Formats: sequence, structure tokens, C-alpha cells
Amino acid sequence: MFKNRSFRKMYFVLSASIGLAVLVSLIIAVPGLSSGPIQLGYGTAIIDGRMDVGEWDDATVVMVDVKLPPNDGGGTIPGLLFIQNDNQSLFFALKIKRSPISGTVNPTLKFDLNNSGTTDAGDDGIGMSIQKYSGLRTYDNFYTESPPCPSGRVCGLSDIDFGGTNDVYSQASADEEYTYVELSHPLDSDDDAHDMSINPGDLIGFSMGLRLFSQDTSCNSGWDCMADTYYPAHGYTQVKTFTTNQTPTANPNGPYV
Repeated sequence: MFKNRSFRKMYFVLSASIGLAVLVSLIIAVPGLSSGPIQLGYGTAIIDGRMDVGEWDDATVVMVDVKLPPNDGGGTIPGLLFIQNDNQSLFFALKIKRSPISGTVNPTLKFDLNNSGTTDAGDDGIGMSIQKYSGLRTYDNFYTESPPCPSGRVCGLSDIDFGGTNDVYSQASADEEYTYVELSHPLDSDDDAHDMSINPGDLIGFSMGLRLFSQDTSCNSGWDCMADTYYPAHGYTQVKTFTTNQTPTANPNGPYV
């Protein structure tokens, strides 16, 4: 098990105490996604690379077909993305039907804070990567049009390289069948110059990119050695953070998406 601290305003958690087949049946049994924003569930998670019993019962769960690198046979494998928040933090978890952690697992989360549908200056991003030999690293980024970003471009730069802090917590683990990744970040950290500042009940845009590298460690460069999965497929989806004046059953998505 690997541990590190550093990401921005969101907690991402990949883990599992509930079997994937059970969750899939629940997702299928629930009404489809409404045309409005996705209502997040309310909950607090311990970032330990596991999904403990009850920890994610009220989380919003997204089913994701995770792409495999061509060198690993291509195609897709089942994945689940869990999202929830409490009054202080955003939490994310990934459960991917792939083991062991030999090829790099690299999720990146982006936040469209002005709900423009595109990545603009002032938006936020966090991420992590874990690999068998290099361990776990976390990333806390901000988006800007200022130098050293080329004129007319929006660039993602590291908070810590420009006087900020890395506020991402992450851990990951694997068993005989699954890889689990957990991430978290404050809703409103002390790094006001770089991090998001949101409150329970706020509406923001959200997207995830997930890159898997080949489990054959001799294949470490070129497109045959990696595959990218995106949720949503293009742009951002809107999510509404949970506030304590709601109840979990108020989520029209079940809370499964």
C-alpha cells in the first residue's frame, strides 16, 4: 500500500468492500441520469486505499468502461467512480477490475469552477499516479493564462511551483482482482491563490481522465503502451455538492448514475 498527501480541493477514492457485480446490478436497476446536474451524495471517507463497509453507501456512483492499452490486449474493463462530499472536503474513489499495480494508474480530475463548459483561467485540477517501482505521487494544479503560459493559451501548472501548496491526499492498493485508488481535497483550502473555494450546495463542472499504462513494464513508451478513458466523453458534466439540509434519498439518481 502506498500513501501520499497532495491534491487539490477534492477527495478521490478508489476502493471496494461491495462486490462489483452487486454494484452493477444496483446501477442497472436505478432510473437513468436526469438532464440536470448530478447530485452528489453526502459522506466522509478515510483515505486509506480501501473502501470500508458503509463508507460509500450514500456516494454517487458512476459506471465507467476503462480502456486497456493495446499491448495488454485492448478492449475495456469494468470501473466504478465514487464521488461524495462532507462540509469540508470532496472525496473520490476508483475501483478498477485490474491487478496487480504494475502498470501506472493515473487519474486526473478537472473542475470547471465558472460552469463555462470549457477549461478557463481560474479552474482547478488534481491527480495522482502510482506505479509498482516509483510509488505514489499526487498533483495539485491550477489553470492560468499568465506566463509562462504562451499567449492566448490556458495552461495547467503545479500549485507548489508557484508558491502554493499541494493539498491532495491519496492512497492506493490492490488485491487479487481489483485496483483501488482514493483521493481527497478540501472544498476551500488555505491556498486561495490557486485552489477552488466552494461550499456545500455549490454547482461546478467536473471531468475525469484516467490513463492506464501496460502491465508489461518493458512497454513504457508509445501509444501501444497506454490507454486513456474520459468521463464524460467530452467536456464537463455538472455536479452539485451535497448540503446538510438535504437527505441522501433526495438524490434523483438513486444515487447511482
